[in-house]
Amino acid sequence: MLNNLEELYNSKDIEALDKLAIPSFRVLNTSSNFSKVRILDCSDIQQLNTIDTIDAQCIMLDLTKTPAEENRHFSLVLCAIYLTQYKEYEKKIIVKVNSLNDGGYEEITYLNQFMPDAIVVSNINNDKEVKNVLALLNEDIELHLNIQTSESWHNLSTLRCELRVSTFYLDVENLLEDMQLSNSIIDLQNPTMKYMLSHFLVTCKAMGIKPVSFLCKNSSQENSWLELEKSMGYDAKLSNGV
Repeated sequence: MLNNLEELYNSKDIEALDKLAIPSFRVLNTSSNFSKVRILDCSDIQQLNTIDTIDAQCIMLDLTKTPAEENRHFSLVLCAIYLTQYKEYEKKIIVKVNSLNDGGYEEITYLNQFMPDAIVVSNINNDKEVKNVLALLNEDIELHLNIQTSESWHNLSTLRCELRVSTFYLDVENLLEDMQLSNSIIDLQNPTMKYMLSHFLVTCKAMGIKPVSFLCKNSSQENSWLELEKSMGYDAKLSNGV
């Protein structure tokens, strides 16, 4: 990694960081053979520095975790710099952008030149929005969708407009909130939760989509969820490593 990057990060020298974000060719990792998707906050250089050491086959660089509007470009440039350091990599490196109406289109336009293996879009609702993203996205980059709204759940079977749309993530907390359902449903014995997992899995598999199960925020239950989901047919899950 660049020797002076941490110093520039600590000083918040965005002008100098911009100069380090030089677009370069990346050999894209097109594998879908991953079981753990580790989420890293793009605004936190300490997390980004763990890319090489963490136990995950897929790394999600998350731009949506940046708290303040004025820091978003900082996180975006930092994300781009790290992409340039991994020109060919055995781990899949994907980037989660903000909602389309909240800077997502602009982030995708910027990231096209740095060639992440995939872009993950939040708050997408229908096939029209998917087609708009595909028209903007570099044709070699995969599109992954974060399923977190009631409309996207309703339209789930229609969202694969092209083969590049390859992976869906079940964002169960935001989905339940949008449906005005209680988070208490996220329980190993709850029948509604089991139905949601089953419906998501089968619908994705019928379309040739890789389904990735939700982020479990209760670390003491993570292994139990993994066991249940594996028995259902899942082979991948989100993780924040905390």
